[in-house]
Amino acid sequence: MKTQPRPKESLVTDPAAVGDQLHALLYEALETEKGGVLVYKTALKCAINDDLVEEWEKYLSQTQNHVTVLTNVLKKLGLNPDQDTPGRNVVRHSGMSLVKTMEIALKAAETGHLVLSTLHTPDVARTMNRVIALSGGAADDLRERLGDALQGIVAQRLLPRADGQGMVLAAEVLVSTGSVREAIKRPLGNPSLKELMESGQSMYGMQTFEAHVKQLVRDGIVDREVGKSAIGF
Repeated sequence: MKTQPRPKESLVTDPAAVGDQLHALLYEALETEKGGVLVYKTALKCAINDDLVEEWEKYLSQTQNHVTVLTNVLKKLGLNPDQDTPGRNVVRHSGMSLVKTMEIALKAAETGHLVLSTLHTPDVARTMNRVIALSGGAADDLRERLGDALQGIVAQRLLPRADGQGMVLAAEVLVSTGSVREAIKRPLGNPSLKELMESGQSMYGMQTFEAHVKQLVRDGIVDREVGKSAIGF
């Protein structure tokens, strides 16, 4: 008897769980688009020329259409568009205290939701320090939870281009490998996150700001003096 080749990957799915995750993503998308409507309405009040007004009115119209479509999709699925979900709470409460927002985001991530968040921090190390500072005195517990839930950090800076044509992105990227998770949970006795980013560049696509800025300088995209000012090399 000739056997068929075994598939390289096998997927075991739970239809109910997949449905719940899809619904949560739809709610998050709806809340994000509603926020976009407010952003563009505010931007139109600050527009300094007719070109910006025309562009932002176009974006506003598109975003309002997205809200309508998502609302109709939820209704057709028999769902209430105004229902609260963990993912929507993360988006909706991002303006409240950071401690409370962090707790909401962590709970959502721990229950299988994709959570995207932003912080006003310049690099991966200081992002982690900022998050830990929100622990309210329970840093060890927060480190354990972050080590399990965090998928990665991308820190971004914009640098002026050497040709004078706007700005270019310099990024620092951390991917949550097993070693990274262990370093987050127990920083003493483990490599620093910077060391892990340096060693994980080829295998995991991680990179430090220093490495990326130096590459931008070598490629002639950023002037050497700008690079030196950004990272001090």
